Order: sequence, then structure tokens, then C-alpha cells
Amino acid sequence: MSFWAGAVAGGVVLGAWLLRETVLSRAIAGLVSAVAGYTAAVSVAARFLHGVPFSAGWLVAVLGAGPVGALLGLALAIKLTEAQDGSRAFVTAASAGALLLLLR
Repeated sequence: MSFWAGAVAGGVVLGAWLLRETVLSRAIAGLVSAVAGYTAAVSVAARFLHGVPFSAGWLVAVLGAGPVGALLGLALAIKLTEAQDGSRAFVTAASAGALLLLLR
């Protein structure tokens, strides 16, 4: 699975680099950053939760901490990708790398 996840992440980064002059590149960077932020926030919240999965604590992690992390990741991606250069591809690469590390 890690090979295919890395291949998909590499393809997304390559797509963000090839589309660096378009708005679609910024959308790709924002989407990948939001997914990485959501996953990171839920995994951090899950470290502090004990007990049965799908309990009230998990509901708070998935519906509370996750969206906050996604918004923070998206805000960071928007701030870092204001220029129309390769920064969008770098943000996409960093977010995809962080996501792969979290999902391993």
C-alpha cells in the first residue's frame, strides 16, 4: 500500500507543479493540506482518547478536532501559495509527505 500511496502523492505533486500558473494548482494544494490537517488533528486527538472506538470522545475528535485541523491546514496553504510560482507544488509535497507519514 505504501508504494501506491507514494505514487499517488507523487502524481498529485507533479500535477500541482505542471499546473502552477493556474488556479487549479492552488485548489490541489489547499485540498491536500486540508486532508493532511484533518488527519493530523484526528490522530493527535486519538492519542489522548482511551476506551471504546466510536464513543463520545471519538465523536469529538472526528467532528471537532478534525475540521479545526483542516481549516488550519487550508489557511496555511492559502497563505503560503499566494505567489504563482512553484510554492504551490512545494506546499502540496510537504502536505502529502506529512499525510503519508501519518498514515504509515
